Amino acid sequence: MNKISFICLLFFTGLAYGQTVSGKSQTGSLKPVSPTIPPAENQGTSVNVKNQINAYSPFLTAEITFKDSSADNILGADESAQVLVSLRNIGGKPAESCEVELVPSVENSGIDVINPPTILHLAPNEEMSTRVLLRGSHAISTGNVEFVLKVLEKDGFDLDPEKILVVPTLAFQPPSVDLVDYGVQDPSRTGKIQKRENVSVTLRLQNRGGTTSHGTVASLTLGDNVISLDSSAVEESGIFHSTFNLGDLKPGDYKDVTTNLITNNRATDVRIDIVVTERSGEHSTDTTLELPFNIPTKKTEEIVVAARKAEDVNIPNVANLKLDIVDNLPVASQTKPDAFAVVIGNKDYTNAPGVEFALNDAAIMKRYLTTTMGFQAENIIYLENASQSDMTRVFGNESNYKGQLYDYVRKGSEIFVYYSGHGAPDTDSKEGYIVPVDCDPAHVALNGYSLKLLYSNLDKIDAEKELKHITVVLDACFSGSSVKGSLLANVSPIYIAVSKDAMASPNATIVTSASGDQVSGWYRDKQQSLFTYFFLKGLQGSADYEHNKTITAKELYEFTADEVNGVPYWSRRLNSKTQTPTFYGSDWVIYEGAK
Repeated sequence: MNKISFICLLFFTGLAYGQTVSGKSQTGSLKPVSPTIPPAENQGTSVNVKNQINAYSPFLTAEITFKDSSADNILGADESAQVLVSLRNIGGKPAESCEVELVPSVENSGIDVINPPTILHLAPNEEMSTRVLLRGSHAISTGNVEFVLKVLEKDGFDLDPEKILVVPTLAFQPPSVDLVDYGVQDPSRTGKIQKRENVSVTLRLQNRGGTTSHGTVASLTLGDNVISLDSSAVEESGIFHSTFNLGDLKPGDYKDVTTNLITNNRATDVRIDIVVTERSGEHSTDTTLELPFNIPTKKTEEIVVAARKAEDVNIPNVANLKLDIVDNLPVASQTKPDAFAVVIGNKDYTNAPGVEFALNDAAIMKRYLTTTMGFQAENIIYLENASQSDMTRVFGNESNYKGQLYDYVRKGSEIFVYYSGHGAPDTDSKEGYIVPVDCDPAHVALNGYSLKLLYSNLDKIDAEKELKHITVVLDACFSGSSVKGSLLANVSPIYIAVSKDAMASPNATIVTSASGDQVSGWYRDKQQSLFTYFFLKGLQGSADYEHNKTITAKELYEFTADEVNGVPYWSRRLNSKTQTPTFYGSDWVIYEGAK
C-alpha cells in the first residue's frame, strides 16, 4: 500500500511541475517570424517530444508571434497584421476540435479580429501553425492593446495558462506633401536669378506624412512681375497659375516639379506659392518660396534615394538641391555704420586652374556681412576676380598703405577682410602670397600680393586709426597645391606657415582654411569651398553653443575645425584629404542677435 501511495505522489508531482514550466504566459511577445512558417493553415508537422507531460490526456502549449504589414511591430490605422500561433500537444492523447481565439481585453479597441478555423485533430507529439488576422481601423488610437490567446479543446483540456500579447498601436498619420528643396538652372550657369533671364526652378515635393497621398496635385502661383513660360500655365489678371499631377506618393516618396519663368524689370524677387492637395481633399499643404536675385543657388541635380527597407520607417532626407546656408540667416541686433569689409572672390585665373566656387563664396559672405553681422552694403568693397592692381588699390603697397580701405575707415572702425581663391608660396623666401587672377604663380613674388604686406598695412591702418577690431578670413592654402593640381610647374608643394607674429595689432583675428602643406578642398554638393560652407553654417547658428544668440570668433572657429563634424572630418570623408583650419589672435563677438 505504501508503495502504491509513493508512485501516485511521484506522478502528480511531475504533472504539476510540467504545467508550471510549459504553461507559463508571456506578456508582449513580439519575436521575429521564423522564415519556415508553414504556408497553409492546419498543416501538421510531426515533432518528437521525448518526455510527455501526461500519457492519459492531451496537454496543449502555444507560442505566438506578431507580424504587421509595415514590419515595425506597430499596428497602425488601416493596417493589417497577423498573429502566428504555433500549437503543440505534448500529452499522450489527441486534442480534438481546438478553437483558437484572440480576445482583446477591452471593448472598442479599434482592431478587427478574424480568428482561424477550428483545428480538428492534434495528435500527441504534433505541432500545427495557424494565423489570427488583425486589422486596425481608421479610428484606432495610439497606445497599447492587450490580447488574451485562448485555445478551447472539445473535452475541456484547454490551453492553461492562457497567453498574453500586448500590441502597440498608432493612430492615423495623415499624408503631408511638403516642399523639401529647390534648385535653379539658368542659361549663364551661375545659379543666380537675374532680371529678364529665363530660368528653370525645380521644386522637390516629398510626402513626409505617415500614409500614402493619393491623387496628389501641386498648384503653383507666381508672384508679381514673374511670367510663366510653361505651355500649360494659365494667366489671370497678370498672375500665372500652373498645375502638376504627382500621382500617388507613399511615405518618403518624392516628385520633382520644374517650372520655367522669366522676370520683368520691376521684379525684386521671385515668389512662388505652392499648394499641394490629395484626392480626399482633407489634407493639404501651403508653402511660399521666395528666391532673391543675384544670390547663387545650387543647381538641380539627380539624386538617387536608396530603397526603403521594410523595418526602416524613417522618412529619407532628400533636401539637397540648393545651397542650404542661403536660407534662414540670423539677423544682427543692430547695424554697424563704422564697420567696413573687403570681400574678394577669385575664380577665373589666367595662369592657374580656376577656383570653381570662389564667386559663390564671396557672394554669400557679403550677404552674411549685411544681414547677420550688421555691415552696411555701401561699406563693403566687393571684388570678383581681383587683379594685382586691384589688390594694391585696396590695400596699398610697400611704400604707401593708404589705399581704398584706408580711405573708407574712420577712427575706431572695425575691419573684416575675406578672400576666397588661390594662395601660393615664393620658393625662395617661403613666404605666402595671395594670387590675383592675372598672377603667374611661378613668379608670385613679382605679381602676387604677399600676406606679410597685407598684415603690415592693416597694422599701420590700426595704429593710425585705433581700430576696434581687425578680422582676416582666408579661404586659401599657401602650399602651392590646389584641388586641380600644383600651381608651380615641376615644384613639389612647399610647407608655408603663417607666422604667429604676422600682425602686431593685439585686437586682430586671423582664420585660415588650412594649415601647412594642406589643400583647401571643395564641398561640391553645396557648390562652396568646404571651409566657407562650415564657416557660414556656424554663423547661421550652429556655432551658437550656448543658445544665447551670440557667436564669438573663437566659437565659430571651433565649430569649423571640429574633428567630429567640421572641416577635418568632411575633408577626409569627401576628398580623402587632411584639412585643418587655423586660428590666431583675439576673440570677439562676431554676431549678436536680438535678445
